[in-house]
Amino acid sequence: MQMLPLIPLLQTLKGDKIHMAIETSLFAAPKQMDIALQYIDLFYVDVKLLNSNKCKSVLCGDLNQYIKNVDKLFSWKDETGYRKPVVLRVPVIGGYTDMEENRKEVVKFIKSYKPLKVEIIKEHNLGVSKYESLGKSVPDYKGVSDALMVKYKEEMEVLNVPVEICSI
Repeated sequence: MQMLPLIPLLQTLKGDKIHMAIETSLFAAPKQMDIALQYIDLFYVDVKLLNSNKCKSVLCGDLNQYIKNVDKLFSWKDETGYRKPVVLRVPVIGGYTDMEENRKEVVKFIKSYKPLKVEIIKEHNLGVSKYESLGKSVPDYKGVSDALMVKYKEEMEVLNVPVEICSI
């Protein structure tokens, strides 16, 4: 969402051949996406909720825009045919993204793309102080077991790309 004011910096870094990566939910306007594709070398993209209603209510995101951006990212090529490398990150949040239905949708979604790899990330509480400093209530996470993380990784074996369980 902040690509436009960064263009001069991005141009300088690109000119100096500095590799640039971005971690994003990809809920961005098309113009922002076009700028990112022009300058960013590596994309880390979250895959969270693939139910339109839940995406809107929990993430305040537009699932249709997200899917358009993911499609654009994976179909984009430069003039030489080079595609940007993409790592898909799947946060596993108890009571939100860990449900079997969502896991199946995530695997099905990722299967239609060819990411460099997939990282599944177990929930953490690093954001608690941020919520508190903003005067917001801290979400009530249900917790995620290590066994579920292993099961989710096994469910992703059909993707034929490397899958890592990551923790913070």
